[in-house]
Amino acid sequence: MKLIVVLLAAALAINVFATSASDVSDKAGETAETAANYTKEQKDAFVKEMEENLAALKLKIKEMKAKAGKSKDETVVKLEKEQKILEHDIGAMKSTSGKAWGKLKTGVSKAWSEIKTSMSEAKEELKK
Repeated sequence: MKLIVVLLAAALAINVFATSASDVSDKAGETAETAANYTKEQKDAFVKEMEENLAALKLKIKEMKAKAGKSKDETVVKLEKEQKILEHDIGAMKSTSGKAWGKLKTGVSKAWSEIKTSMSEAKEELKK
């Protein structure tokens, strides 16, 4: 009887503390999936933010064009070109993942920064 109890305790201990290669593989897979989901959530949030920025930019350009009238200011034309580039990059970003998404994010962030500068310049030009 004592031997059965000892063997039963040993079997339970092995099941509790033993980790098979399959268990490790399952945990690694779960971790990778969690990281991928987190990255996708970050990407989706960034894309949404940039789409909102793009929509606001389009409205600002429309307002600036109305103020400029027939004489299109060079800075407004520059903004329109930058808008098209940003639009293209956001579209490309939607279909990327991993390292490519990180590189595009850096590029889109930089482009947005430049657009904000161009917008300020355009507003100043239209005040003249």
